[in-house]
Amino acid sequence: MGRSAKDAFILAMKLVAVAYGLFLMLFSLDVFGEGAIWEQVLGFVIHSLPSILVFASVAALGRKPWVLGSVLIAVALFLSVRFRLYEEAIRFATISLPPLLAGLGLVIAGRKL
Repeated sequence: MGRSAKDAFILAMKLVAVAYGLFLMLFSLDVFGEGAIWEQVLGFVIHSLPSILVFASVAALGRKPWVLGSVLIAVALFLSVRFRLYEEAIRFATISLPPLLAGLGLVIAGRKL
């Protein structure tokens, strides 16, 4: 793989990670509607922590693709085990598969040859 193709692939995997973070953030919006505004904002922040973790990882580890890939794989494995996503294929495919595939792609593309 040429240098520019490798860089484009790494960028694509980072964009997948960011899109995954945005997808997770959609689930945070369910806190709005009932209660005081400060409770809603606090609930939104707490529900957004997984997305914030993904965004912070991409921002902090953007120059080290294999480390970012390892973090994304760890996130996918944690979510799969903690929420037993492996029991239902559709839940696994929507929640765990995107960071797993992006992580594997970054680990493979980020290795030194």
